[in-house]
Amino acid sequence: MFIFKFIGRWIFRVLFLIILILISLYLMRDKIMEYYVNNQFSKITGLTVAFEDVHCSPLKGEIVLNNVTISHPPIMNNIFLAEIPFAKGKINLWNLLFKNLKFSDLQLNISVFQSVEGKDGLSTEFYMKKLAKNMDLKIDPWVYSGIDNFYLSLGTHQIVSLEQPERIWRKRQLNLENQQFENIKTPAELIDILNKILYGK
Repeated sequence: MFIFKFIGRWIFRVLFLIILILISLYLMRDKIMEYYVNNQFSKITGLTVAFEDVHCSPLKGEIVLNNVTISHPPIMNNIFLAEIPFAKGKINLWNLLFKNLKFSDLQLNISVFQSVEGKDGLSTEFYMKKLAKNMDLKIDPWVYSGIDNFYLSLGTHQIVSLEQPERIWRKRQLNLENQQFENIKTPAELIDILNKILYGK
């Protein structure tokens, strides 16, 4: 009789601990997601990213990022690259449980994209094209399965000098609104779409 009570107490304690851990993870989901997205994005692209806030809705399968700022890599002095007021991704949580990361929808709203050109030939265009060609997505233990529907809004593309980033050389209003692309299989394909819009080739 005593052994059953002893086992029962420990089962209750373990279950209680699991519930506490799950509640803590749920309450801290936005901070955890912010750290993970930031860490993975920097690791994959070499760029740095900062968020105002991140909202994760597990039941809806949504991740929303607000007021995102992306900067160039250190070799380009971490000069500002893009301002993204809003980004939203919808994922299939059932697939995620089986380590399969797939976006049914990804919406990206870029208000300003800034290219940098240096006197020594170093440029954002060169960096982005190299990134699209050589990107190696490492998100172990998950497998990346692409994006079904990608919606891109892009406002202004401006170009500055690496030596004088405060001076805008050229500015072009693109004014793209929710341009849709389907079946994006790799992140390299997504970057290639952006490259074609920005640089025309």
